[in-house]
Amino acid sequence: MTVRAILLGLIGALFIGAIGYLCPFFNLPPLTRGHLPIMIFAMLFVVMCAVNPLLTLAHRRWRLLSIEIALAMAMMLVACNIPSSGLMRHFSSLLVMPGHLNATNPGWRKNAVLSYAPPSALVAGGRNDARATDGYLTGLGDSEHSIALDQVPWDLWLAPLATWLPLVLLCALAVICLSVVVHPQWADREKLRYPIAELSTLLMAQEDGSLIGPLFRNKLFWVGAITVLAIRLCNLLYLWFPEHFMEIPLELDFTPLGWRYPYLQGMPDASFLLRPLIIPTAIGFTFFLALDISFSMALTGVLTPLILWAMVGADFDISGTFMGGGLREWQGFGSFLGYALILIYIGRRYYWDTLVQAVTGIPRSDVTPAGLWACRGLILVLGGMVLLLTRLGLDWPLAILVVGLTMLLFLVLARINAECGVFFFKPSWAVPGVLVGLFGSETLGPGMILIIGMVYIVLSSDPFEALIPYVTNGLRITSWFGGRPGRVGLSLAATFAITLAVAIPVGLWADYNYGKGVPEERVSEPFNATDRVVTQLSLVGQLNEVVNWTSVDRLAHMRPSHEFLVAAGVGFVLILIIARMRLRYAWWPIHPIILLGLGTWSMEKFGFSFFLGWLGKLVVMKIGGPKSYYNARYLMVGVIAGDLLGGLLYMATNYAYWLVTGLPGKTAILW
Repeated sequence: MTVRAILLGLIGALFIGAIGYLCPFFNLPPLTRGHLPIMIFAMLFVVMCAVNPLLTLAHRRWRLLSIEIALAMAMMLVACNIPSSGLMRHFSSLLVMPGHLNATNPGWRKNAVLSYAPPSALVAGGRNDARATDGYLTGLGDSEHSIALDQVPWDLWLAPLATWLPLVLLCALAVICLSVVVHPQWADREKLRYPIAELSTLLMAQEDGSLIGPLFRNKLFWVGAITVLAIRLCNLLYLWFPEHFMEIPLELDFTPLGWRYPYLQGMPDASFLLRPLIIPTAIGFTFFLALDISFSMALTGVLTPLILWAMVGADFDISGTFMGGGLREWQGFGSFLGYALILIYIGRRYYWDTLVQAVTGIPRSDVTPAGLWACRGLILVLGGMVLLLTRLGLDWPLAILVVGLTMLLFLVLARINAECGVFFFKPSWAVPGVLVGLFGSETLGPGMILIIGMVYIVLSSDPFEALIPYVTNGLRITSWFGGRPGRVGLSLAATFAITLAVAIPVGLWADYNYGKGVPEERVSEPFNATDRVVTQLSLVGQLNEVVNWTSVDRLAHMRPSHEFLVAAGVGFVLILIIARMRLRYAWWPIHPIILLGLGTWSMEKFGFSFFLGWLGKLVVMKIGGPKSYYNARYLMVGVIAGDLLGGLLYMATNYAYWLVTGLPGKTAILW
């Protein structure tokens, strides 16, 4: 690790953390979206293809080594968790807006909903303080004058920031420690593909005596890159000048089938069946995957609407929320739980040896120093998270469950990314819904419901930008070029903390300067759920009793929902069967991702592209054999690179238009 690599990574991370939050205020394309952020990966292409060769020509010592680029990229990736859906999209609204919403919601006031929230968790203790909310809603600045940093009511924000930021930091440390622990098992023993990391290393590869890497000397790479880039450029010109250019459609229209067969239109979540998308990046990534994985991902997008349609026809209630759960949410949880146990079973010897040596100090075989210290750190950090949650007001058994379920979600999410290359994925289930199904909302009571909902929004509200896939890919990329996981993990932890320390003040200044506006429904849902629980318990005369229950009382009155047990049990059993068949029989064509992704919007959106990629790879392997497949991979890397570069041009034109005119451009996103 060199000084210039750390400086480059830190500068990039701070730029992403601070500037990334400002984009929505000007209706500009986001700097981060999903686990394949276009700005970072497209810029990697530019650096390796143009910038680094120019640096080499200027002075050989100026040339960036592959390990330096890998470390800088890994540091920038962890920053992508902060400015948008990973944290700050809902963070400030959750802390400041409940007081304002309470003033406009008679039901909340009648049931004293905010009295169940810890006062230190909300700005101004949950009061509707004009200093806190007026500027936040409408903005204190104007087009000519921005506010000073000291015009933000910091005195009202200090308590909630001191309450939540330690939890955010501990969760990030837990994720990094967990990633370092599983890295040797996944990368060295199971030899997972890590498609996103593999793409990066192909782009970063360099050779002595050559200005450009071997990838850029491959003709098929340039065929794929130029073809897709030309399509994106044509559509970009059409976006800005529709009267002079034509569009090359990347969407098929099967809606006439809906007119001929009305039941197709009546299927829940069937929009991507009737209007499937062609996403070149998704097609390209399937060439990095085993055929059963890409086939299963394609099948998931088709099965979801069919299964939901059948359930509706059988009078099943398929509605659900992240606070209350539902059949498909609980099935998703059961599948995640089963798959997590499978992952632990596969690496049981390594994990057990690491845990034993971490706790007892007795040397065990095959335990890496980085994994050992990461395991010790993970134990301490998880304990710290449980302690913070109990101080926040959660019963200790619920605090343990919240932390455990959050880590479960992150672990399987990282595995899906490392094994299947899914770069835009949000699981169907959420921690509050699982606990409601397990305990019952009346048993949890209003205080527990509210705190659990707030913790979920802060730590894992939108997991398609969760921290852990950024970390696992960063570790894999750097290890390919000789980076040590322990040192890289420490660098990533420091980067996250520094970026967070800069992004929070910048974000709050932007909120009060431009005005954040009324928050999304997601922010108010924990309070709405609390309102419903208070009403239900008041009607049966049990409110005071439940509020005063101890941890033991709550465990004694736990009443798992029958629907929860059945749905989670079905997901759990089916995932074990599918995994067992895949491990036992080489011909088995289904991967567990088919259940892990069932009911998720992201898999429906990408399903048709996964199918095209699976079909293309199957044809190439059947007709051309291994050599043709090897060459086709270079073509598909070019397809991905061209698509990402086209996305970067979409972003650049919007930013340039805004800088020149001060007006929002014509935002278009690739996915």
